[in-house]
Amino acid sequence: MLSPRWRKVVRDVWLHKSRTTLVVLAISIGIIGSGAVLNTWALLRRVTRGEFAASNPASATLRTDSIDAALLQRVRALPAIRYAEARRAATGSARTDSGWRTAILFATDDFAKRIGAIEPEHGEWPPGDGAIVVEASSVEFSGAGIGKPLEVKIGANNSLELSTSGIARDVGLAPGWMEHVVYAFVTPATLVRLGGPSSLNELQIVVRDRGMDREAVRRVATEVAALIESTGRKVSDIDVPVPGRHMHAAQIDSLLFTQGAFGVLALLMCGLLVVNLISAMLTGQVREIGIMKAIGARGEQIARMYLGLALALGLVACAVAVPAAAFLGRMYAQFTADMLNFDISGFAIPYWVFGLQLAVGVLVPVVAAAVPVLRGSRISVGDALRDFGILGRGDSRTPALLQRIGGGSRPLLLSLRSAFRRRQRMTLTLVTLAMGGAVYLGALNLRAAIVGSVDLLFGT
Repeated sequence: MLSPRWRKVVRDVWLHKSRTTLVVLAISIGIIGSGAVLNTWALLRRVTRGEFAASNPASATLRTDSIDAALLQRVRALPAIRYAEARRAATGSARTDSGWRTAILFATDDFAKRIGAIEPEHGEWPPGDGAIVVEASSVEFSGAGIGKPLEVKIGANNSLELSTSGIARDVGLAPGWMEHVVYAFVTPATLVRLGGPSSLNELQIVVRDRGMDREAVRRVATEVAALIESTGRKVSDIDVPVPGRHMHAAQIDSLLFTQGAFGVLALLMCGLLVVNLISAMLTGQVREIGIMKAIGARGEQIARMYLGLALALGLVACAVAVPAAAFLGRMYAQFTADMLNFDISGFAIPYWVFGLQLAVGVLVPVVAAAVPVLRGSRISVGDALRDFGILGRGDSRTPALLQRIGGGSRPLLLSLRSAFRRRQRMTLTLVTLAMGGAVYLGALNLRAAIVGSVDLLFGT
């Protein structure tokens, strides 16, 4: 059985159904927006630490004329090198559903790779002679499928139809559909049949000290290049990526940061709406507070009533928003992971993320309501019973000023006087409206900037 003061809280909620629903909706939208971005970030963080790190990405890649077993042994003998492997990336063309498209064929003597490990997804691995394994991100773009022939050629040589024997994922590659490139894996013998060179020309290394920064890795790569050039070969290129970081991670981080900022603004707006609701409720109930105090209620009891109401609103909003944020966050994480060439199906959202969303959803309305509630609960019995509600005291200069602004229109003058009597509430309302407009216009500007950048980049 509820005590009288809690029955009053329930009655107040029922009497202010529209305002209460608006606040719950605002809190829910704020948690959904910020929570979805947080869920996406947490999932991608797990994936990049799991899949990308587990693939043992190359610390550096050096391109030279040719690489043989003797050179590999000398590179592996260097103290700073943990692993060294050779491969060739041959550029050619593949016939897709939309015509001939650029293809990059990777060939190596040993597909049991320790560097940039490739994960088989369907069919056979490694590829056999006369067969081809298509990288997973290029399957839909190329129209390839297991058992289907894929016509491939290198330069002006005759094309060959290679049987697609499998599909594999290389998380170290940019998505084929994004790059408009068909990535695939073949044996050196198949590469020769296509008219490509028989030798391998890319040397991938992994440094022994994983704590090295980019400059330290670059110094090791320079040492390896000097060793290669001492054999009479020429090093044409040295590529040193940021250690442990995917090539598209910076773009994704920027996008998530921008979207997270909009989520935080939505949370701030919901806090302002809570302040508006509680302030409006207290303004209309000042005499009720005075009567409760007159019959023995203490200020802290009254404060607990209204803070409990704010807490309940936050819990109701969380019950709706947290599952919705998890669903949207997982969908968006899968979309983002596709752009990074990852698969998130084996990863779950960490529990601490749900706890953080629940804490934010509960604390934001309570903290927002604290100031008006504490101010209202400290009012004396006499002041409360003498309160005039929305007709509270105003500035004596206001009527004359409004008379000049409003001219002779009494309805307009009455509206302006009512608004300016509670200046704090009016300021709070204006700030809420201004922030809402800023979020809306900011989203439109961001969309226009992204669309314009994409059009400029791709010439569409």
